[in-house]
Amino acid sequence: MAENVAQVELGMVLLGRAKNPEAIASAVGMLGESPDPRIRQVIAHKYETLKAEPRRRDSGCFQRTALVRALRLRDNGRDPHAGDGPMDA
Repeated sequence: MAENVAQVELGMVLLGRAKNPEAIASAVGMLGESPDPRIRQVIAHKYETLKAEPRRRDSGCFQRTALVRALRLRDNGRDPHAGDGPMDA
């Protein structure tokens, strides 16, 4: 249990420091299915920080897209970009 808490704490710190979509995805993966409400706050804060200066901080919108994907994944438990076709099994 304490190991899980430490992992979630580390994931939130890494998410706050992430500078690219891959780092965001990695940090979100560390969070697992934790119900900690601070996770959504960290994601929202990161999004707002990027949104404040989009041309300088996230000109391609890739980081913000990764953050929205992370929120959706937390809401419904599946990747919104995962395919549902026969080749995706």
